[in-house]
Amino acid sequence: MNFDGIVNVSVRLSWQFVGDITLDHEGNLNFPPTGHLADRGHVYRLTGRRSIKLQGSHDQQSRWWLYIGQTRNIQTRMNKYRNPGPGQATNLRVNNALRRELEQRTQVALFIARDIEIKIGSQWTGIDTDSTVQRTLAESAALTHYYKTENLLDVDSLNKGLDDSVDREFKDIPWP
Repeated sequence: MNFDGIVNVSVRLSWQFVGDITLDHEGNLNFPPTGHLADRGHVYRLTGRRSIKLQGSHDQQSRWWLYIGQTRNIQTRMNKYRNPGPGQATNLRVNNALRRELEQRTQVALFIARDIEIKIGSQWTGIDTDSTVQRTLAESAALTHYYKTENLLDVDSLNKGLDDSVDREFKDIPWP
């Protein structure tokens, strides 16, 4: 084994639209059906877009909303966002943020990552979606991509639970 060599890992993936997230008649989160996806782990993205009026102007622009996560079972994860337990900080944060955005008429949708591949050295191979390590690698790669390529002044990110080094590197994105 050569533990002193250069580590060279790349990730690529694409996103597939699953459906819109809405509020039901009682104000509870209503997620698109995911039963057909529950047989393996997933990397997922919750993305929203709300029109906002610029101060002192008649113009409107969009405010983007983003959360990227990974889970062993997408159906169970969405149910925990819909019905968070009292001690589940992330589930409570996502539930509250989704409800607040949907009440403000933000269009929010669920996407899952498809065709996730990692390249180690020179060879691309599909990830093992049962591996938390590999799903987390893909989740981190997607987050890093958006942090590095998008103007984050126009994106609200819910990924507040990132470790301190990532928070320091990308600053703490303000949440309204």
